[in-house]
Amino acid sequence: MEIKNNLNNLAQKIKFYTSYWIFWLGYFIASRVVFLIYNWDKTISVAPNSEIFTAFWYGGKLDLSITGYLMLIPTLLLIISSFFKKNIVRKTIFIYTCVMLFILSFFVILDASLYGHWGNKLDFYGAVYLNNFGEVLNFIPIKTLLINTVAFFSLIGSFYFVYKKNIHSQLVNHQKDYWLSPIVFFLCIGLSIIPIRGGIGLNPINLSNVYFSNNTFSNHSAINVIWNVIYTFTEKEKLHQRFQYASTEKIEPYFHNLYPPEEQVPSVFKNQKPNIILIILESFTSSLLDRKWNDAEITPNLNQLKNQGIYFENFYASGDRTDEGLVSILSGFPAQPISYIINYQNKTAQLPSLIQDLKKENYHTAFYYGGDINFANMKSFLLQIGTETIIDKSDFSSEKYNAKWGVHDHFLFEEVLQEIKNSEPPFFKGILSLTSHPPFDTPYPVSIEGTDDGSLFANSANYTDQVLGEFISQFKQSKKWDNSIVIIVADHGAPYLDNNSFSDPKKYKVPMIWLGGALDSIPKVISKYASQTDIAQTLLSQLQIENTNYSYSKNIFSPSSISFSFYTFNHGFGFLGDSTQHIYNYKSKKFYQLKSNEFPDSIGNVYLQKISNDFSKN
Repeated sequence: MEIKNNLNNLAQKIKFYTSYWIFWLGYFIASRVVFLIYNWDKTISVAPNSEIFTAFWYGGKLDLSITGYLMLIPTLLLIISSFFKKNIVRKTIFIYTCVMLFILSFFVILDASLYGHWGNKLDFYGAVYLNNFGEVLNFIPIKTLLINTVAFFSLIGSFYFVYKKNIHSQLVNHQKDYWLSPIVFFLCIGLSIIPIRGGIGLNPINLSNVYFSNNTFSNHSAINVIWNVIYTFTEKEKLHQRFQYASTEKIEPYFHNLYPPEEQVPSVFKNQKPNIILIILESFTSSLLDRKWNDAEITPNLNQLKNQGIYFENFYASGDRTDEGLVSILSGFPAQPISYIINYQNKTAQLPSLIQDLKKENYHTAFYYGGDINFANMKSFLLQIGTETIIDKSDFSSEKYNAKWGVHDHFLFEEVLQEIKNSEPPFFKGILSLTSHPPFDTPYPVSIEGTDDGSLFANSANYTDQVLGEFISQFKQSKKWDNSIVIIVADHGAPYLDNNSFSDPKKYKVPMIWLGGALDSIPKVISKYASQTDIAQTLLSQLQIENTNYSYSKNIFSPSSISFSFYTFNHGFGFLGDSTQHIYNYKSKKFYQLKSNEFPDSIGNVYLQKISNDFSKN
């Protein structure tokens, strides 16, 4: 009789166990559907239809893996409960399920919502931004926040209903079982290792197992966001091992050939110590320039300014986030594909710094930002590299808090203009704009109509362009204009206008313009391919300041410097030259594009390994 009861009890638990596996697999399938709906424009236009269905098949490997992890605690509870008369397992697993639904749904909706802006699946490094979650919320439009909230509770509610109605009731009966149930479920734990590892092979599952296409969005659709956050967390200390292409001795000559000895070039400055104003425009892709949107010119002022100074027409951002752009511009260190050096103070402390080098020449240094400067470790980085004055939203009066995230760009530029009037030369002032960041909220009347992301972005860029034009116009009336240069560049590009894929060079192409009364022999256009990392070497060379510490920086004006740009995206890179276009995904080990008449196919891998080696050393 006891054996029969034990068998019935075991059968009931196995039924629950099987149903619970299916429950979580169904949840992750639904989560992938949510991701595709959130990014519907890419679902229907970027990825081939057949690949979307294939993404469910390949993504199922990661779904099984993370479900295996989720099943470990309930399986242990089934074992433990076998030794007690009281039915403790039913209520405990119910609470566990509710907690997991809440946590997992938070990451699922956050990932789906942010993907359109970041172009990457949420991972450990993206999750680091949640340390300042209040500031993250400020960048989310109210409409989006409401949609996210509804989606969040709908996802939780629907699967809570499924669990409560169909699964919870399966654990009603319970009795002690000292041997049969424990043995079976210990075996289940052992068997769970197979889906957790992705099979019985020697190598555990990784992203390469789910990358199946040359289309980035198709691959990203297959990635389980929960698995991705956990995986990147566990692998964070081994990131540099991913980028090994060849021996260090082999790659060094290839790398150094990209930076030959530079010829002496005539100065483009009239004075040796001009004031320097560095304006970093949020998300200002080159696609904004010389372009109309809904019959309105997006950036009329920049279109004029680029014809009044030195315009670098083949200039590229190093990465696709503000913190990456900041480090690349101020320290000449390239962005990394899935890690951010700004998060490691021991590493950024080893980097050279444009601000430190200017301070040695008695420049007073300041940095201005309309948002929270603590966001993404920007403040710690700026202080570490020697910035003497930092102004952010907390330094503005409350009546100027007319934006969700702080102060709009016109207040920021007004503050800088006033500071310039009161500053003794020589000085360096860095300015980081913000209004052209989502939610694209502008204080001026709408100039470009439309409610889609492209129109909202174009309108916000038009506003910042107006503010910039007013700033330059007023600055020109100042006596300090004659001994100043203004460098206008973007922190990174943006995909909003053309729905570019997140590996497309067009997304990373940004404008750089040098202006100012201290410039000589203008206007001119520089066609050489260059990057944010080249700003430090180019500027310091003009100022005749020692600059040999900037390994990834070249003097763009030097005839002997090589025409190339390098940028990184999640799990890949782009290497560009006059007749070269290498777009490579190192997880799938495939070139999205391979066009080269001047560089070997391996040059991008060499460059990435060099970055990796230096990142791991610092």
